[in-house]
Amino acid sequence: IALLDLPLASSGVLYFVPPRRFARFVTLPAASAFVIDGDRLEFHDETGADSVDLAGNRVARAIVDHMIGLWSGDLPALREHYGVDFRAQGARWTIELRPLRAPLDQVIERIELEGDGPRLLQMQLVERGGDHTRTTFSKTEVDRELSAPELARIFPPAGATPRP
Repeated sequence: IALLDLPLASSGVLYFVPPRRFARFVTLPAASAFVIDGDRLEFHDETGADSVDLAGNRVARAIVDHMIGLWSGDLPALREHYGVDFRAQGARWTIELRPLRAPLDQVIERIELEGDGPRLLQMQLVERGGDHTRTTFSKTEVDRELSAPELARIFPPAGATPRP
């Protein structure tokens, strides 16, 4: 990806439902879904679907645990796996996370988060090879509880297609 002249842009929606539910739906340029529901990870796109049983895959489990810790704002868990540099000026804040050990430190140089009060505004993941992914968050709802029909649509039973 570092060889590209222009950034690849995508848009979609993210859901995080504590303690272990996360869904990322990309709507443009092509539809896809990445869903974590407890010990299950599923990926859906126009070519089909794939799933991973996190209980039986240590590497995938470690990556998911790091991601859930990040979205949970679990500072003790973050400090166990990352060097944490937190700065604040009024309600605005930044956090820089640097992986402390393998395998993350071999792939990720740092994760930069920017926010305002309880809202995450931007996240940038910088890889060791020079690639980076910038995610900008808008229309963030931090205190919204999803209804039972919404949860069933976003986190359906294994094998069913999730929908944003």
